[in-house]
Amino acid sequence: MDDWSSSSINEPNSVRLFPIPGLVMFPHVMQPLHVFEHRYRALLSDALDDDQLIALPVLSNCDREATSLPPLEPVACLTKIVSHQKLADGCSNLLVIGVARIRLITELPAWEPYRRAEITALHEQQPTDDMRRHQMSDLLLTAFKKHLASEMQDLSCLDGLLDRDLSLGVLTDLIAHTLPLDLELKVQLLAETEIEHRAAILHQRLCEPLLRPTRSLTAAGVFPPDFSAN
Repeated sequence: MDDWSSSSINEPNSVRLFPIPGLVMFPHVMQPLHVFEHRYRALLSDALDDDQLIALPVLSNCDREATSLPPLEPVACLTKIVSHQKLADGCSNLLVIGVARIRLITELPAWEPYRRAEITALHEQQPTDDMRRHQMSDLLLTAFKKHLASEMQDLSCLDGLLDRDLSLGVLTDLIAHTLPLDLELKVQLLAETEIEHRAAILHQRLCEPLLRPTRSLTAAGVFPPDFSAN
């Protein structure tokens, strides 16, 4: 299913950028955020007055000059604001959901206090073999549940989430967002538009014995995880 059509969102030509250190956002996933910087308060206000869309790009590890803006990975996740709570101190808590993979084409002149970029959508390549798709979904889901069971005594917080008839694309994004993978691997998975290949990478990683604990779930014991500060 096409992310744009499934979320009833018109594909924008440019987006507001809200990079958060250490976070790789994926489509189909909900993420709580805490907004406190003045530039991102302005971004949030403009988004709420417009299309409620915010792009969460990934800060790159590439070296940069001290006077330049932090470089961004070329692939990002476009999100839509689901709920918003303004606090007494002017900060805000909000919940966003990932709606699409996008590629940043070029950054626009900084007329606002925050960054913007021209974008193009990255459309996923769906598996063509239904039997193979179901087999891959079953293998991936089994491996993921086994990983969670090894570190969580109570999986009731996930009741109804993993047992739904999720598409392979949605399943891979949920797992990629949840697992404590290296940032570079998460960026690779976000950029991977071939769903079968994404599933194969995740399944191989889940079968490795040295996957560290899923702290985002075990620490809070709930889903979605706690608020992330920008």
